[in-house]
Amino acid sequence: MTPRRTVVSDSRFRNQEANVKDYFEEIARTFDSYYREDADTKGLVGRMAHRFFRRPGLACRFDATFRLLKDIRGKHILDVGCGSGVYAIEIARRGGSVTGVDVASEMIELSRENASRAGMAQNCTFVQMDLIEFCDSTKSFDAVIAIGLFDYIKPDKQKLVLDRLFSVSTGDVVVAFPKKWVPGALARKLWFFHKKLDVYYFTRSRIRKLCQGSGRAVEYVNCGPLWCVRFYRDSF
Repeated sequence: MTPRRTVVSDSRFRNQEANVKDYFEEIARTFDSYYREDADTKGLVGRMAHRFFRRPGLACRFDATFRLLKDIRGKHILDVGCGSGVYAIEIARRGGSVTGVDVASEMIELSRENASRAGMAQNCTFVQMDLIEFCDSTKSFDAVIAIGLFDYIKPDKQKLVLDRLFSVSTGDVVVAFPKKWVPGALARKLWFFHKKLDVYYFTRSRIRKLCQGSGRAVEYVNCGPLWCVRFYRDSF
């Protein structure tokens, strides 16, 4: 009798995009709370992780993003993977207009609620759509940001996505990339594995490789567990 063979399948990750959408539909309001003082961290371990790891990283990448964007008054910015609208609302506060795109309908609903509550709805437009489809069908923007996006983009699609962001920006593209060799990266990867998601990390050499041939130079801001990176056209 032939013994039964156990096949280990990676099918749980073959639908990474669908799983990412489902995950953020489910945690949208919890995720939104991470930017507030009353964050929904669920227990002592969650509170400690938020206080010492998540919150400092969120604050640093927020500050770095706007430092890299510089003066955005009168500019139209595309926020890809806009989440609950935190960055989009700040863009509007600083005198820009913004289009936010996200695949999760719950995030888009939250974005509209938050923008309305902040009095910024007139300068914010939010669209639920796949980012590739959106980039292929849209006009250009003065700048593009993608914060918390590349964590979930499969390696074989990372260059395609970055190239699409370059294609719709007449100016800078600012992206947050989680670092590969930092404390907590493995624990985070294991936690997302439990959620049937994979999460991806980056080295500087990987980032340089992704932008090869784009004609763009790179500026890094070190935010502890991640880099905020400005891709810009080098005129020299």
